[in-house]
Amino acid sequence: MGINSAVEVDLFGQVNSERSDGTIQAGAGGLPAYAQASQLADGGRLLICLASTARGGSVSRIVPSLGANSVCTVPRHMADAVVTEFGVAELRGVAMNGRPEALIAIAHPDHQERLAAAWDTMRQRL
Repeated sequence: MGINSAVEVDLFGQVNSERSDGTIQAGAGGLPAYAQASQLADGGRLLICLASTARGGSVSRIVPSLGANSVCTVPRHMADAVVTEFGVAELRGVAMNGRPEALIAIAHPDHQERLAAAWDTMRQRL
């Protein structure tokens, strides 16, 4: 089992564990290898554990999409489970359209409405 953290996770399960506001916080470290191993190992799991917010609650760490100041450390096809203090979003094997609902459900309640509105807009473009 691989357990790691992230700076942010987008609504499709892409994980940024390297940059915050464009500033490098850390390298990728072993996260890409753990992600790959979790896909190959019998019963393997990759848990991305993070607080739902940053900066005193003003910033959601579940975001609509990774932006230009982010780095995709783990692509969406390798996403497994994302954990916040509000629950677990099981993403492995879930279609792209089902992932946003699971991730919005574990986002901080103060940010869920904004994330849901962003997802509604994004869904119209798929």
